[in-house]
Amino acid sequence: MLLEGVRDIHHRGFVHCDPNPEYILVFPSYQNGSICRLKIIDFGQVRQPRERHHMPDPGVSTFPGTAVYLSPESIIYGHINTALDIWSIGCIVLEIITEKLSWKDQNPMDLAIKIGFLRYLPKILKTMSSTGKDFLMKCLQRDPSKRWTADMPLSHPFLLP
Repeated sequence: MLLEGVRDIHHRGFVHCDPNPEYILVFPSYQNGSICRLKIIDFGQVRQPRERHHMPDPGVSTFPGTAVYLSPESIIYGHINTALDIWSIGCIVLEIITEKLSWKDQNPMDLAIKIGFLRYLPKILKTMSSTGKDFLMKCLQRDPSKRWTADMPLSHPFLLP
């Protein structure tokens, strides 16, 4: 449901710029009882693709968004594209699986250096299935031109029942 929501945002010509667990509401479905509905909220950071976020000093990101979910290109260049939402979803899925933030370091500047300039990737569990690892690596591809679009992961075996 999260990917479907992000796909809808992208199809409408926008980028959320800050998907994170705080902006995902879960509603129980009273018709079925076992299925929930998700809603993405807080569209205050929404931008159009190819906009560029102004950064006052080179290398100092003031990009709108939550540091632990920011993509490398948003940190380094201030680029706004749909791929940055997919990076964030990869971080969210990893957090759901591990029950921990993708990054141990909470200092936004340290995170910016690690993600953007030192080329760190979130740690994926060695014990995770190969299907799960494949899913996450496609969401967490450093090169945004090679990262999945919101349509692509919807048919990935990792998400199929």
